[in-house]
Amino acid sequence: MRHVFVVNPDAGRGDPRREVEDRLDSYRGADTVEVHVTANAQEAAGFIRNMRDLVDGPIRFYACGGDGTLNAVVNAAYGLPDVAVGCYPCGSGNDYVKYYGGKVAFLDLARQFAGRVVPVDLMQVNGLLAINMVHFGLDSTVAQTMERVRRWPLLGGKNAYSTGVVSALLQSLGHKCTVWAQGERLNEDKLLLCTIACGQYVGGSYRAAPLSDNADGLLDVCLVKPMSRLRLPPLMGAYRQGIHLDDPRIQRELVYRRATQVRIQPQGDMVLLLDGELHRVGETEVQILPATLPFVVPQGI
Repeated sequence: MRHVFVVNPDAGRGDPRREVEDRLDSYRGADTVEVHVTANAQEAAGFIRNMRDLVDGPIRFYACGGDGTLNAVVNAAYGLPDVAVGCYPCGSGNDYVKYYGGKVAFLDLARQFAGRVVPVDLMQVNGLLAINMVHFGLDSTVAQTMERVRRWPLLGGKNAYSTGVVSALLQSLGHKCTVWAQGERLNEDKLLLCTIACGQYVGGSYRAAPLSDNADGLLDVCLVKPMSRLRLPPLMGAYRQGIHLDDPRIQRELVYRRATQVRIQPQGDMVLLLDGELHRVGETEVQILPATLPFVVPQGI
């Protein structure tokens, strides 16, 4: 087995390459281990595909960074023979691994190397892939603020999403977009936010899709219709805890569905987030790719 750590040098606040190499110094296994620092998603894709062509035997590529780094590795590794994708979560959000209980097990290399490979669902979006969340509306505005403040003291890091929420609340709350899930129209011509999920968490700590199963072959769709700013605090508190589906204060505006296909029709272009990465799109279709990615789950989970 060859274990390859694909490091995003801009992830988090520290030095992810040094962190990974320091942890690997204590590893004395029989498998081959190496570290590759990538310049960007395009370079990472070329490296991963080239290595698959040149190396015999199974390979595990570990995305070292946040959810955006995981997204880049997934898009590069998907469909390659005898390849599995793992995650070494050293970014600022790392929402996908929260599905498995958080970062601790994924930062333990002994548990990673002894981990099992399980097939998980992916989402196909305009020719690209997402493993955790496709989200838009309020979250699009939030993410654009997060991109600016993620390295700021106090306001950035783990607080970047909350900072983005506060900034977004000072702007227009109505996003002109209509969503269909499995042919059912979920709203009229506006929405506050919408998440389409294989994972459960978004924004560092918000449990947007608490019922989501990442290997059930279904998309979990959580859409919130526009509401006044005065009514938003209970939504955001419940949204963070993952109890919004049963909160009676927001049931008029909340729609939660499961589907294999979702169609998004904005009025003009819009900003869509794939695992936190920003993309400007027009009309968009999201489809589930069931049990299609071999994913490394650390030992003991």
